[in-house]
Amino acid sequence: MAAQISFERPFKHVFQDPNWTKKILMGGLFMLIPILGSLILMGYQKRYFKMLLEDENAQMPEVEFGKDLSAGLPILGIWIVYVVGLVIAAFILNFIPCIGQLIALVLNLVIAGGVPIAVARYYQSEQFGSAFELKQVVDFIKANLNNCGLFLGIALLAGMVGGVGVVACIIGVVFTMFWAGNVTTIALADVYRAAQQSAPVPASAPTDGAPAP
Repeated sequence: MAAQISFERPFKHVFQDPNWTKKILMGGLFMLIPILGSLILMGYQKRYFKMLLEDENAQMPEVEFGKDLSAGLPILGIWIVYVVGLVIAAFILNFIPCIGQLIALVLNLVIAGGVPIAVARYYQSEQFGSAFELKQVVDFIKANLNNCGLFLGIALLAGMVGGVGVVACIIGVVFTMFWAGNVTTIALADVYRAAQQSAPVPASAPTDGAPAP
């Protein structure tokens, strides 16, 4: 069983970077670019996720415009496929009386908590199709249900806090949402790292010709 991830750590870790203000300001400025800004954020999150898998204390990297932009394209494709598919399914199910609001709630939870788990499979494998191996995605969530639930809570809270930028200033939301994206990336990496650390170690092959026990 995987060790439980910390709910507080993703929120605290961002501010442990001595240059967090500069990095969030720069990231927010890139997000002001229509469409391209979202692609840059997606590619950036992939790069940061992989850094965190190798080192849980990795600090936020600087945005690399071209690299992050190109890395974001397939991730956008994954999100489009999932969101469009879920919306179509919700539209069909909505014709069943009295469950419209329930469908909307479940849809939001799947998008917030389930799709990132699938996207992270692509992060690791670099294979577009691995994000759509639904059995493996569901099996991962079932095997790490507690941590996936914590990730969902972190993602929802970060999203709500990130939306506070609208209150201060419409432009301010890009900076708070960039912060929220980093928080959820840290939490997602924590879930996957905990799962990897709990995976059983295969038995060593015998070296003396004797059969393995």
